[in-house]
Amino acid sequence: MIIVWKWKDLMKEKKNWDEAKIIDQNNDKIIRIIEPNSTEAKDRLYRFVQENHDANVFIFLHRGHNYKSNDVKEVLHRIHENGYNGNLVKAFLFQGPRDFIYYSTQNEGLLNQTGQFARNDVFKFRERASNGEEIVKTERVTVANFNLDSRQWEVIPKHFNRVWRHYEHEFKKKINSLHLDLMSYLVEIPSNHSNKKPFPIKLWYNQIKERETPLLYIRLKSFFDAYTPSSMEKLNAEEWKIAKDELNILKEWEKLKQVSTSFDDCNANLSENEEARDHYSKLKENFDPNLLKTNPNKKISLYELHHLFKSLVKILPD
Repeated sequence: MIIVWKWKDLMKEKKNWDEAKIIDQNNDKIIRIIEPNSTEAKDRLYRFVQENHDANVFIFLHRGHNYKSNDVKEVLHRIHENGYNGNLVKAFLFQGPRDFIYYSTQNEGLLNQTGQFARNDVFKFRERASNGEEIVKTERVTVANFNLDSRQWEVIPKHFNRVWRHYEHEFKKKINSLHLDLMSYLVEIPSNHSNKKPFPIKLWYNQIKERETPLLYIRLKSFFDAYTPSSMEKLNAEEWKIAKDELNILKEWEKLKQVSTSFDDCNANLSENEEARDHYSKLKENFDPNLLKTNPNKKISLYELHHLFKSLVKILPD
């Protein structure tokens, strides 16, 4: 893993980076970097990947360091262009407790909220007693310790492995969750007499917006890149305000549920996988909310929509 973040001890020691080992897993490590988004910072990322060119690599870019989806695309594209030989490289954007990399409870995550590995930190969580009463409990958690002899952080394997396994499949799970939520909702639309009967896209979206909370519609817009910097630049003042309000709704929901439902980094990764990119493009051509402005009478059936989502999810690694 390469994690670009606000590492408190690195800032104090005026270091740009260091390396943490994973106990008893010699092939695994975490490279910690504190540099904000810049050409020099990205060059350092590329060098680290080249030095580990046969390894699987996950790169975590902190949104607070001004990293955005276009940076994810740029980083991945340059890595693949320069002869990456590993089986798997992904890049993720993260910020705040909605992201799994932050420790919450039950052995999840690695980071606390103060710029360090979770170490002797106290976390609260809720459990329901046999009588139905909700009980607030606490646990004290350490995911890594600092070895004074080697002057190196040593990460406890179960925490590293759990985070790795989550992010190995995060994009697939996120797309599949959107697919299932959409399908379970659309089958309830009264005018959908037959799953194979096509209806104008404006009917599907009108039903979603009128009968559902905004969340599904906003997640769809995120999935189809409506909130990327390049898309936002094309909006007029009124449209831009609506988009910002929608993003705030999404962020508040993510904060409440402590789960990431945004797709900006997901789509940036899909763009570097030719087969996934083709399947995503077909979905976008047929169900992008932007079609409400450009081609609102374009028709698609529930069966077709399900098949397009299913085809995309199917080609992503299990």
